Amino acid sequence: MPRIESVCMKCGQTFIGRDATSKFCSQPCSVAARVGVSRGKGTARSGRPRITPRETVPCPRCQTPFERYIGDGKPQSIYCSAVCYHAARVGVARPDLLIAPETKHCERCGEAFLVGGEGRKARHHRYCSKTCAKSAYWESDRAKNWPLLPDAHGQAKQLSDNDVAWMAGLFDGEGCIAWPRRNLLHSVRIDVINTNRAVIDRVCEVTGTGRVQEMPKKKAHHSQGFIWHAYGDNARYLLHQMYPLLIIKKQAAAVALGFIKATEPPPSSRSESMLRGGMLPNGWAAPPPAPSEPITYSFNFNIMTFEGTIPCYGLMDPSPTIKILIDYPLTKPCTFEAKCPNPDGWTEVEFIEAVRMAYLEVYSLEEDPGLIPGLLNRAKSDGPVGIWGHGMAELFLEGAVKQEDGTWKLIVGS
Repeated sequence: MPRIESVCMKCGQTFIGRDATSKFCSQPCSVAARVGVSRGKGTARSGRPRITPRETVPCPRCQTPFERYIGDGKPQSIYCSAVCYHAARVGVARPDLLIAPETKHCERCGEAFLVGGEGRKARHHRYCSKTCAKSAYWESDRAKNWPLLPDAHGQAKQLSDNDVAWMAGLFDGEGCIAWPRRNLLHSVRIDVINTNRAVIDRVCEVTGTGRVQEMPKKKAHHSQGFIWHAYGDNARYLLHQMYPLLIIKKQAAAVALGFIKATEPPPSSRSESMLRGGMLPNGWAAPPPAPSEPITYSFNFNIMTFEGTIPCYGLMDPSPTIKILIDYPLTKPCTFEAKCPNPDGWTEVEFIEAVRMAYLEVYSLEEDPGLIPGLLNRAKSDGPVGIWGHGMAELFLEGAVKQEDGTWKLIVGS
């Protein structure tokens, strides 16, 4: 096809085009000629002047002038940037998003508390605090009467004397007490682990409850392990029957059964032995023991009824025998010697029982002379120790300190 000489409609230069329809000498001239030219029903090409009106206003937060567009008679922007927009929203209430709280009354103490909305308890809560929730559980018939409710795994049996002895021995050696919810100590699970399936089947037969799972092998040459679980009321019912015969697991069982009002689960025997050996888990070296001042163990419970708070301290004294000094409310202080039933040493379980027995012996030495006329205090009795001021039911153990000579001095209030 013959080429035709033409004149560029943009720059006016003469050029040889492909045919009579060629209007521009080059692509730059073609693009430049179309800038700002409408294409009918479509939008204009880039570079077309905006037809939306604009105005310059100051940002209400930082006062920086900025240009904004006005569409349909309304400004499209209020702030100069997203940073200023979000900063201006901080602390601004949104009543449309607020959830009206609801007032409920604690089912234990009767105190009013709010539920619903951000920062408050969920609407299904029945107690004002975790303390009330725990106390309400231990005061309930569910905690006091085992077994009470049927369980998906079957209801635990009342064990015979032989079965209790067999189960307690097996559980002390192969068992474990776990707290799936560590902040709610009445949520208890007990386990028995063994590689002999016949032993696990015997546990199921004796207890009448629980479930069995196969434990995954960590290495191919390991034996297949089996684990038996029991939960909740069934677990506590079995622990209640085994408790008098337990040795290693006795402290943990006392917490699980509510005999000790602990604030957290007790340490395991393994962690206690590692701490005594100067080595913490994962090979970390234990810090050296602090010299000088003796440790004060804090308590807050009634010596007779055990009502109050008894923290879990673990091993308090490894000695097989200890001396307890009692000087309140006595005119003449006296010392009692106690032998530990636990071969590993004195934990708070054995210690508080020794304190209670010592006070029972003290108060058995003298007859109660009655109250002081016109007062509610006990009159001073004329006996070997001279008890005055208070009966045993009024005494609270607030602390205990081991002195340099090994004697335990009690801090008792009323």
